[in-house]
Amino acid sequence: MGESVARPRVQQKQTERPCVAEAAHDSVGEGRGKGSLFPSLGQLAGRAWRTRPPPVPLPRPRSSSSSFPRQGAHLLCQSPVYSRCCGGTAAGMRLRRDAWRATTKQAGTMRTNPAIQAAIDLTAGAVGKIEEIWGTACVVTGQPFDTAKVKMQTFPNLYRGLIDCFVKTYKQVGFRGFYKGTTPALVANIAENSVLFMCYGFCQQIVRAIAGLDKKAKLSDLQNAAAGSFASAFATLVLCPTELVKCRLQAMHEMKLSGKIVQGQNTVWSVVKGVVQRDGPLGFYRGLSSTLLREIPGYFLFFGGYELSRTFFAFGRPKEELGPIALMISGGFGGMCLWIAVYPIDCIKSRIQVLSMAGTQAGFMGTFASVFRNEGLFALYSGLKPTMIRAFPANGALFLAYEYSRKVMMDQFEK
Repeated sequence: MGESVARPRVQQKQTERPCVAEAAHDSVGEGRGKGSLFPSLGQLAGRAWRTRPPPVPLPRPRSSSSSFPRQGAHLLCQSPVYSRCCGGTAAGMRLRRDAWRATTKQAGTMRTNPAIQAAIDLTAGAVGKIEEIWGTACVVTGQPFDTAKVKMQTFPNLYRGLIDCFVKTYKQVGFRGFYKGTTPALVANIAENSVLFMCYGFCQQIVRAIAGLDKKAKLSDLQNAAAGSFASAFATLVLCPTELVKCRLQAMHEMKLSGKIVQGQNTVWSVVKGVVQRDGPLGFYRGLSSTLLREIPGYFLFFGGYELSRTFFAFGRPKEELGPIALMISGGFGGMCLWIAVYPIDCIKSRIQVLSMAGTQAGFMGTFASVFRNEGLFALYSGLKPTMIRAFPANGALFLAYEYSRKVMMDQFEK
């Protein structure tokens, strides 16, 4: 048969260079099709590539302070080779989306600005504490242990130990005596941890600036501990007033029993009203210096112990891949590090806030010297046992809920 007439090549609408796969198919087709009336497999493949529908355009990502990696990923997805080979199909759209996400992740950028990041940390801290308060091991068992701690701190001579405190409280006040101060405790914990985790992100940026690191650089465990210590100073401002109301409600029965006050205040409103009438709004900040002395070193050890424990469980992997068991153990370990170190300071803080109901109370150094001189060193550790029993599950649940809720919210913003 004679030589076939070569068909004219279809003019492309686009001015870009042809796809690599298209060029390969055309070259194979032209080589095999010479001298034949029937198109070769290569020619059919080349025609199929040329007649593909135009790719569906990918919307440009939202702008941010660091847009170079996103522009790079956007250009990658809009390139002729990538668009002709992958665009226009569901799989192609997924590939374009994953390419942009991978480029953004490698560059270490985040679509959220600092204000949104702070809001995420704030909400995650609140969600974490709500999970702790409403968790199985935290409302039913947590508050009675906290009540026993305050009673034993302020009146160690009345109770021989944890069991004795539980028995006497139940006989004298009833079951509701274990849950005195639950409302201010809930408010205090949610407010404290919301502010704490919100300021934690800002303080991490401050630590990066002091250390001369990039804004997206990862901090060491020691640097994270320092950021947590700085953040605790801001959390103290919302924690001190609510803890004062809580501690006074928890030790109200002992104050009447010891004769230090004549008439007790059994509701949150009555305690708040009494503080305002006696000392004014500044009366809610009795024990502020003690709270600061407890929080700043305590949260250094809290976040430091948590990060060190996460590093131990990670074994070289990213910490973000840790499971719930490792997160709970790490959070519980951080909580125990905090309380073991600062418990004597917390004991002095509770005495100042409770005993000031009866009149003028000495400051931190005066109260510390009086307790040490009259009752001995071990009086500063009265009530440590219920604190440690409560600390591990409570702080484990807190960090577990914080990490997972923060991860969910960050994933939503990354979509």
